[in-house]
Amino acid sequence: MTLLEEMVDVPLRTVRRTQAETVISAMARRGIGGEYHEEIAPALESIRCRISRRAVVGFGGSVSLVQSGLLDMLRGMEVDLLDRSRPGLAPAAVEEMRVRACSADVYLSSVNAVTADGRIVCIDGSGNRVGSILYGPRQVILFAGTNKIVASLDDAMSRVRNHAAPLNAVRLGKDTPCARTGFCDEPSCAMPGRICGQVMVVEMSRTPGRMHIVFVGADLGF
Repeated sequence: MTLLEEMVDVPLRTVRRTQAETVISAMARRGIGGEYHEEIAPALESIRCRISRRAVVGFGGSVSLVQSGLLDMLRGMEVDLLDRSRPGLAPAAVEEMRVRACSADVYLSSVNAVTADGRIVCIDGSGNRVGSILYGPRQVILFAGTNKIVASLDDAMSRVRNHAAPLNAVRLGKDTPCARTGFCDEPSCAMPGRICGQVMVVEMSRTPGRMHIVFVGADLGF
């Protein structure tokens, strides 16, 4: 073991695993399943095994899904993928896929934050992502790096508004206060550019087995 591994890599891997295990245990009491993988490849393979052939699969807009290769994996599977991010799609076709995703067999998304006590937090602009996570699809698979884990709901909301939102606003070319300053200024943020149209907090799932989160010991997405 090198000095760098001893000083940085081992503590980082240990804390990431410990945090994920803490959250997974808390989510189990809320009816939400979970698992942890240190590397991306086994996490993707686990997700692949959870999706049946010819299933109708929808997904929410997510940097994590693209960055990890999960979206590319879905495109290579024998499923009916509602791929609304394909180049050249007309706005009407994109909206139709968003609507169909609300009743898909499987819906995949990342999250903006997960608290130590097992609550899941997401923001959304139009509501299609949080709507599909909350109700409709028979199976919801959430995919997140351990950088999304925070201590409390207050920390989650701060992360959503002052970290994820500015980055996504810049990515999407939105002229919002957070894109201009890097920090949330909710009283000054209005339509049409605002991307925090809805804020979702999942406290529990009343359908055991419907919602499952796959953690990876890496920094993924915003």
